[in-house]
Amino acid sequence: MREPETLQDMFLYILDNYESSKDEDLKEHSTGNMVRQQLKHRLMLEANLPEDMYAVTGSVGQGQWAEIPWVAIFLKQLTIRATKGYDIVYLFPADMSGVYISLNQGWTYFREKYGAKEGSKKIITVAKIVRERLHLVPERLQLSSINLRGRGELSKGYERGHIVGRFYSKEAFPSSQELIQDLQDLLTIYREVESLMEGRSIDQFNDYLLMHEDGYYVEEKEEDQYQETIAHHLETSEFTVQEEPTPYSLPRPQPIIFQQTQQWPRNAAIAAEAIHRADYQCEYDNSLPFFISKQTQRPFMEAHHLIPMQYQNMFEVSLDRVENIVCLSPHAHRMIHHAIDEEKEKILANLFEKRKDRLQQVGIDLTYQEVKAIYHL
Repeated sequence: MREPETLQDMFLYILDNYESSKDEDLKEHSTGNMVRQQLKHRLMLEANLPEDMYAVTGSVGQGQWAEIPWVAIFLKQLTIRATKGYDIVYLFPADMSGVYISLNQGWTYFREKYGAKEGSKKIITVAKIVRERLHLVPERLQLSSINLRGRGELSKGYERGHIVGRFYSKEAFPSSQELIQDLQDLLTIYREVESLMEGRSIDQFNDYLLMHEDGYYVEEKEEDQYQETIAHHLETSEFTVQEEPTPYSLPRPQPIIFQQTQQWPRNAAIAAEAIHRADYQCEYDNSLPFFISKQTQRPFMEAHHLIPMQYQNMFEVSLDRVENIVCLSPHAHRMIHHAIDEEKEKILANLFEKRKDRLQQVGIDLTYQEVKAIYHL
């Protein structure tokens, strides 16, 4: 057999020989070397990948042959590991029927952070969100799912983490020129992902993408979505018997990076619990105008953090909890945000007097003068 010369030859060599190679010793095997060294170097050369920007790694397993061999291209500024972050990866299905080129994610990160069951849902969700936000994907690279025909956990992880890409059938394998064109286009898409990250770390970016899926919203900029999601929770959730819980403090949550600034997200499910506990009654003045919600068939109420989330840095305990969330009619809610100072102070004094003991019990300890300063009164 002649030595593979072109990029196309190298891929076909692996497809033709990988299955039979698995019956032989992995160490220094020519097929393993083709994946880990020769293909890696040819991709870097033909795609003109600067070594200071990109890393290329190939794998056929450690100690024993891998079910799914792969060659991955990493943008060093984002990651250099297949276990976490985003990369472009060539994946060889277990049946060696062809090769996928895939913009993909590190499955290990999701498994370790959330556990296998929840992590599977999260990685699929992130793939879907990123796919929807990309604008530079040519039609030929819009494959939205892959089937590696494998049984192992990593095989399934790659399938869940796939964002966009293409399948090259062994029977109709493209030319070297077409392979490089696809890679160049996917590298452009990879850089688009980098731009979407806006300087965030992998953890910050994924938390940001999953924020809305998990029912979290930042203050002010997403107020309508937050209140709508609260209403959805009130319509669909089953609440426990209305009893006052034993007071205990909660640790300060982790912030997210939103529009290049640190933000503290609010959980709509917690706000829905606060409205439920208030029995859909405005905690300032229940005689103020309100209307009946089409979703819940109850008075439409809105949630307001008495100590705003933007001041979370001042506290070691969480501000996103029922004790700090008051149930207000839309009219009262607009008053506390937009009324003249005299009206705003009137409602603030009323609400703080009702909540100060509960706030203190959970570690949110402020005087009324300090609260007035927060509201610039």
